[in-house]
Amino acid sequence: MCAMPRCGTSVSEQQDCELEASEKTLDCVESNNASDTPNWPAPLAREAFYGLAGYFIEAIEPYSEADTAALLVQFLVGFGSLTGRWPHFVAGADQHFTNLFTVLVGATAKARKGMSWGQAKDVLRRVDPTWAEKRVKSGLASGEGLIFALKEDPNKTLLIYEPEFSRVLRTAERSGSTLYDVIRQAWDGGDLAVLTKNNPLDVKDAFISMVAHITVGELRSLMSEIPTLNGVFNRYLWVCANRSKLLPDGGPMPQEDMDGLCAALTTQLDYARSVGLMQRDAGASKLWHVVYPQLTEGKPGPFGSATARAEAQVMRLACIYALLDLSDVVEPAHLKAALAVWKYCEDSARFIFGDSLGNVVADQLLKGIRDRGNGGLSRTEISNLCQRNANKEQIEAALAILQKTGMARVANVVETPGQKKPTQRWYAVGGC
Repeated sequence: MCAMPRCGTSVSEQQDCELEASEKTLDCVESNNASDTPNWPAPLAREAFYGLAGYFIEAIEPYSEADTAALLVQFLVGFGSLTGRWPHFVAGADQHFTNLFTVLVGATAKARKGMSWGQAKDVLRRVDPTWAEKRVKSGLASGEGLIFALKEDPNKTLLIYEPEFSRVLRTAERSGSTLYDVIRQAWDGGDLAVLTKNNPLDVKDAFISMVAHITVGELRSLMSEIPTLNGVFNRYLWVCANRSKLLPDGGPMPQEDMDGLCAALTTQLDYARSVGLMQRDAGASKLWHVVYPQLTEGKPGPFGSATARAEAQVMRLACIYALLDLSDVVEPAHLKAALAVWKYCEDSARFIFGDSLGNVVADQLLKGIRDRGNGGLSRTEISNLCQRNANKEQIEAALAILQKTGMARVANVVETPGQKKPTQRWYAVGGC
C-alpha cells in the first residue's frame, strides 16, 4: 500500500524523500557488510575461478545475492558428488575420492546461504535430474539412519543437505548417538558400520558428501556448550558467507548462458565418471613439495583442530578442478585453484574459531601480553597474572606453547643503566 504524501509536499517531492531514505538505508546495509568485520576472510583469490568453476561463477554471480565463495564451494562439492566413487588419488595406503563436506557459516541469518545452495543445485540438477531427486537428502538424525538410507541404493551415493546444522550437532551429542562415528567414516573411506550388540549394521563403498549451514552465533554458542565438537570439524571446509549484493528485482540467469553451462558440465561429468586413479604431473608435484610442509604443519586449539586435514582437502579439491578441465592429471593450475579455495576456508576457520590455543593458561597469558602492547610482560608480571590459577610448571608449559606456535617471543632486555641481569620479557607476535 502506497504511503500518503505528507502535508505541504507534492507526490513527486514525497517520492524523492522516500528514495533518499532508501539510499541511506542501502548505505547502512553496505557499511555493515560482514566483509568489513575485523578478521573476516579476504575475498577468494583469482586462481580459485579457474576453468569451468570460474565460468559457473561468471555466469551466475550477476543474478545472485549469494556469497561468491559459498556459490563456488557448494558447486565444487556438488560436482564432486555427481562424479561418484570412481575418480580418486592415493596418499600412503589411503584412497581419497571427490566427496567433500562443507559448512557455510553466515554472518547473520540472512546471509543467503540457502540461496547459494539452491542456485548451485539448480545447475547440477539440470545435468543429472536423478541425482537431485534421489541422492540429495536432508534430515540427518543418526548413524544407523544414514546406513539404512544407503543400503537399498545400488549406487551408495548421497549428498546430505542440512540447512540447520545446529540440529545435527545437538543430535550427535545425545547419549548413545553413533552419528559422529559414521560421519568420520563417511569422509574417511566410505565403509560405514555401527557395531551394536543386537543389530550390527554396515554398508560398503558408500560415497557421502555434505553441505550444511549455520550462523556464527549458533556455532560459537554450541562450541561453548559442547566441547567435543572439534573431533569431526576437520572433515569440513569452513566457508564464511554473507549476502554479496542487493537485487530487489531478482531474475534468473539468461537461458542461453544456462544452456551453455549445462552443456559443458554434461561433457565434463561424462568424462569424470570414466576416470579412475588420478595423479599429479611434474609441475604440480614440484608445487606440492613446496606447499606440503605448511599444509601439514600442526596448529593449536580449535582452529588447528578444524584445519588439521589440509593436505587431503586440497588434493580432493584439486582433483575436482582437474576433472572439470577434462583431465585425469592434476596440473599446477588445478592445484593453485585448490590452494586458493583452501586459503579462504582456512581464513574462515580462523575467523570462526579464533586463535584460542586450547590451553587456558596459554590463552590467559596471550591476552595479557597483547593487552600490554609494546611493553610486553616480565616473568614477575606473568607470575602475578597467573598466580590464582596456575603453578610454575603450568606457566612454563604455557609459555612454551606460545613460543612454539609463534604467538609470542621472548627477549632479554636491559631496562636500567648498570642493570647486571637483563629482564626477560615476553612480547606478542601478530594476532589481534
